[in-house]
Amino acid sequence: VKDISKFRIIDFCDSYLCATDGISVFKEGKIVPGVNLNSLFSFQACQYTKDDKRVYYGGEVIEGANVDTFNVYGEDKDCYAYDKSGMYYEGEVVLEGVSSRLQEVSPGDPFSPDGDGKNIYYDGKRLDIDIDTFQYLGKGVSKDAVSVYYGADRIEGADAATFELIPASVPQAVNMCAKDKNHMYFDGEVDEHPLC
Repeated sequence: VKDISKFRIIDFCDSYLCATDGISVFKEGKIVPGVNLNSLFSFQACQYTKDDKRVYYGGEVIEGANVDTFNVYGEDKDCYAYDKSGMYYEGEVVLEGVSSRLQEVSPGDPFSPDGDGKNIYYDGKRLDIDIDTFQYLGKGVSKDAVSVYYGADRIEGADAATFELIPASVPQAVNMCAKDKNHMYFDGEVDEHPLC
């Protein structure tokens, strides 16, 4: 630290781990080389920042991200961001060549996946799902004509045609109860649970 009087915490990475002395940027006590403090901009969404040369997530450079076109989808879109060539989630490439449009499939549902009109995403993973037969059932459960997903995980062996949610005995429960013609499911696993 060159000037302790200018030392301050900055919004460059998670939870008080990054600071500056007005000249350098520090992450966990070590200098992050090449950061231009004069052009540093924080998106206020999930640790994304950029300067005039690089884009950062959590204080780490996102290799290949385009500074000029990089943006976040919005504070309500978790950790999704985009540039002219792709979509990012928590600083990692999710999909190349994606549009700047992303929205919740079921606005207000805390478990809702997101969609861009062509694909469905959950926690940064693109679901291998047919958009034309896609349905969101609630509680983080999505399906198409062939597959059923709980969050970003495919429920192996589930029969998509007959798969449906069962209202839980405790309506406000966050757990997922479901059934198809073959099984009952609890939180994405074959299981008969008393809550269901």
